[in-house]
Amino acid sequence: MLDNIIHKKYNFNNYNIETVDNIFSLDSRLKYYSTFKKSNFNIGWADTGEIEVQHYKYLHSIYSEADLKRLGLVEDILLSDFGKRLFDNYNINQCVLNLSKPGDFYFNHTHGDDTVLLYYANIRWQEEWSGETLFFNDSMKEILFATPYIPGRIVLFDGKIPHTIRSQSIIAPHYRFTFTLFLVKK
Repeated sequence: MLDNIIHKKYNFNNYNIETVDNIFSLDSRLKYYSTFKKSNFNIGWADTGEIEVQHYKYLHSIYSEADLKRLGLVEDILLSDFGKRLFDNYNINQCVLNLSKPGDFYFNHTHGDDTVLLYYANIRWQEEWSGETLFFNDSMKEILFATPYIPGRIVLFDGKIPHTIRSQSIIAPHYRFTFTLFLVKK
């Protein structure tokens, strides 16, 4: 854990979104990234249950409790005050590594009662490569907030807020990794 953690909190239409930067050392981030690159990916993750878009399938890797333990990411988060408060109140329901590629298309979706922790896992990323996470109002017609894909960033948010990924540009690295913890209240 680093000393210069930057933790910001936002509230839009009673939805809470938090960003946390600089929580992991570069050495830890490199370890996670190395693990993610070697993951076994499956085709079939879908962000929405809408039948009209079910033909869009995404690459993902489900992480077991043992996989998560070997990774050490949660233990590293727990070294911070943010992590202690978070895991005092939440249990992990599911862990998914998502792999995005230029040209992938994403839809606005929610995650019901789960609280969602995203970890932006790429080591390098430039602003012009896009890949932001966009958050919308309930009608999904206006963007309330966009968080850039900043390597090492954690984004924590209420799963009920409509959101999506803005696809990375064609000049971006071919793979964009986002590790997701779906959390439930204790």
